[in-house]
Amino acid sequence: RSVSAFLLNRSSDLEIVTTISPDKHFRSIGDFIDGVAVAYGHLEKPEGGRWGLIDEQGNEITEFCYWYIEHIGGNLYKAQVTAGGKENLMWKDGKLIFKESYGSLYGYRHGYIIACNTIRKTKTTPTRYLHGLLHVRGEVILPVEYDKIKWMDGYEDVLYTAREGHFGYVKAK
Repeated sequence: RSVSAFLLNRSSDLEIVTTISPDKHFRSIGDFIDGVAVAYGHLEKPEGGRWGLIDEQGNEITEFCYWYIEHIGGNLYKAQVTAGGKENLMWKDGKLIFKESYGSLYGYRHGYIIACNTIRKTKTTPTRYLHGLLHVRGEVILPVEYDKIKWMDGYEDVLYTAREGHFGYVKAK
């Protein structure tokens, strides 16, 4: 089953600004933010149940090849790029930001995002979660080798770091 979308102008009495035809065959369409929405399930494609970005006319901005996409702020979206859960960031034009994808991306602030990869346990080692700090310019600020990185409570731009029993603080500029 496909859906129709009506983009409404909220500044005055409700008026229909754009209509996306059910012929576009999307299963669901999220909110439009600066002319872009996350859409699910392009039914005419063989993969069917995947996510992508569309414009206000229902035109595809990205391929519908992502396992999940969510808006995280401004012109940025977080996309699950593999069935195994690897994540990357993308701009609203669909361009991926980082050269590699990560197990999870979270804590977006001031252009920085925390990355985490899981190192699975073996017979002799426990599961480890390694963290790093990335910037939306595509840069790795702190490599993904820290035991912990998190934003400090009560501070807008300070991160707490831990690595092999050593602790530190990083101020985001």
